[in-house]
Amino acid sequence: FSFIVGSGRMTKRLYVEELNSELVRQALTLIRRMNFAELVHINHHVVSLLKVDFVSHLPSEVSAQIFSYLPATDLKNCEQVCKQWNIVIFSNNVWKSAFEKKLRDKKIMRLMQDRYKPPRPIQPIQWKIQYRVLVDGLKQLLKAWGLERFSQNTITCNADGIYCLQYDEEKIVTGNRDNTVKIWNMHTNKLDVSIPGHDGSVLCLQYDDNMIVTSSSDATIRVWDVKDNFKCKNIIKHHEDSVLHVRFDDEFLVSCSKDKSIVIWDKIPEKPFHFTVRHELNGHRAAVNVVEFDKRYVVSASGDRTIIVWDPYSGEMKHVLRGHQRGIACIHYSGDYVVSGSSDKTIIVWDINTGKQIRVLTGHADLVRCVRFNDKFIISGSYDTTIMVWDFETGARLHQFQGHTSRVFRIQFDDFRIVSSSQDDTIIKWNFDSGLEEYLQMRRVHLNSQFGTEDEDSLKDCVYDNVEEGDDEKGDDACKFEMKH
Repeated sequence: FSFIVGSGRMTKRLYVEELNSELVRQALTLIRRMNFAELVHINHHVVSLLKVDFVSHLPSEVSAQIFSYLPATDLKNCEQVCKQWNIVIFSNNVWKSAFEKKLRDKKIMRLMQDRYKPPRPIQPIQWKIQYRVLVDGLKQLLKAWGLERFSQNTITCNADGIYCLQYDEEKIVTGNRDNTVKIWNMHTNKLDVSIPGHDGSVLCLQYDDNMIVTSSSDATIRVWDVKDNFKCKNIIKHHEDSVLHVRFDDEFLVSCSKDKSIVIWDKIPEKPFHFTVRHELNGHRAAVNVVEFDKRYVVSASGDRTIIVWDPYSGEMKHVLRGHQRGIACIHYSGDYVVSGSSDKTIIVWDINTGKQIRVLTGHADLVRCVRFNDKFIISGSYDTTIMVWDFETGARLHQFQGHTSRVFRIQFDDFRIVSSSQDDTIIKWNFDSGLEEYLQMRRVHLNSQFGTEDEDSLKDCVYDNVEEGDDEKGDDACKFEMKH
């Protein structure tokens, strides 16, 4: 079949050579005598003869490698072509490769795998089942967001109001108006630890596996040792007024204050809880309410209605973002974007590299106090007591959640939940994965029964709908979340 894949010139040369054979000349003589119907009939047979089943001609491992590049829908079709193809796909664990590729490519799939810890497949068919279970589970999770289908847990904190929070799968850490840091159990919603020490409200915090860094209206930054019973290992006194926001990474700590300044601190390697001043940045004309940074930029926002972008290493001011009509209360900086919220009740999406506005979002009835975003959503909290969800790409308002009875101070979210805190002294968990673990188990039992890998148990009732057989890949595209506008 070399003449099929050769260049145009080579194809012609080989074709001419083949014409010199006696069989070809005889065949052409017969073809010229045939009518149209006979030609169609002969063409059907010739095309069938030219079709080659590569799987039967290649080593099984090579065929399996080729199959491994196919999307799930095509792979599912290939396994039904014939017995030989089916054997190659399952005897070489092609579905295992497809499953592992999906985990590598889709962060949310990895999160679901880590969160629900399904049993590891043993039989080759179980890799296909595992793949289907997670894809179907993802569809149900996205549907829950789209239909505003969630469970709500409220934690009353007895802390006079919660200014800030950060959470993971095990805990919620809050900074409170009663001068404490509190750690709440994510599963039981009970208070595990209350950490006193500040002489004013705890306005901001961040933690990792080793330390919690907090800032306060007492004008200090405190560093707490997570592994030593939350002992305070350092009290940093530099700012002249309330330290409104603080952030750190493996190299820097950055703080900002009501005294209008921003300080970039270097970590001291030999003293893990200590820092030394690298730069003090002065460019704002009012209190600097919030600061965020990465290795490219430090981004600060102020009551003077501006956002300033700085170089973290040189301290140089790169550009100033202007657009809000009143003071800026919050920002979130990630990748190429900054999203800001203001006393003018608007949210603005900015291009960090050019400083240009991309879009303005309106809808809140009071100051926008907190904002977070990812590649799908912008989520904002306001003094009007509401939380709003916006489409990141279009700016369309998708949802409005009402649960707090006073000003919303802080929100964070992931693919499974929103966590918010308020002046009303509560934390609310908005859980969009409620019932998902039961659904995954139900789906696994059903598919195991369908493919004959184990006996089917009685299926439990579930809040989720059954997923129809169809295009597995649609679960990924559903990251638009099929939200109703």
